[in-house]
Amino acid sequence: MIRNKNEGRGCVREKLIQAGIELLAEDECESLSLRRIAALAGVSHAAPAHYFDGLSGLRAAIGERGFEMFAQTMSEAHRQSADGDDFEKLEAVSVSYIKFAETHTGLFRLMFDELLAPTPELSKQATKSYAILQQACSPFKSSDNGDRLEIMTWSMVHGYSSLHMSKPRAPSAPFTPPSFSSILKLLVKVNTVA
Repeated sequence: MIRNKNEGRGCVREKLIQAGIELLAEDECESLSLRRIAALAGVSHAAPAHYFDGLSGLRAAIGERGFEMFAQTMSEAHRQSADGDDFEKLEAVSVSYIKFAETHTGLFRLMFDELLAPTPELSKQATKSYAILQQACSPFKSSDNGDRLEIMTWSMVHGYSSLHMSKPRAPSAPFTPPSFSSILKLLVKVNTVA
């Protein structure tokens, strides 16, 4: 049997991306190194150089995959809430955003760190995931509020995600933010009043 010489390339590339995601599940972004990723993927420490332009290239590929996963999570939440009203759909997408950040904290941080200098593919994947939140906000858009509700919703959902990710070890006065749903209802109400 003759094998395509590029057939194995995709497999090793995929193993490296998955290994990076696994490492991020254990630690934070700072722990990522080509050597650690290669070891976990079961390939030589020189292998990443054949598939990525250094650690920055591998981080970007991991970020791209993260945004694909993120978009799938939000799409699934939107699909599952299809029988609900417009607010329930917006709430489901927003809550799935927060839960993704809680479940994939290291990956989520890397994804948004990589947006500081995105590759074209990373920008494309990030835009796809944002479009899901944008779609959930669209029923509330009016000539009076323009994109204001969308921007405020994104700011709030990202802020709640960040609050849930930062877990102080010994807070002197624990802060519990109000329920996300109650604030989202208020935000929608204030921005859609005629």
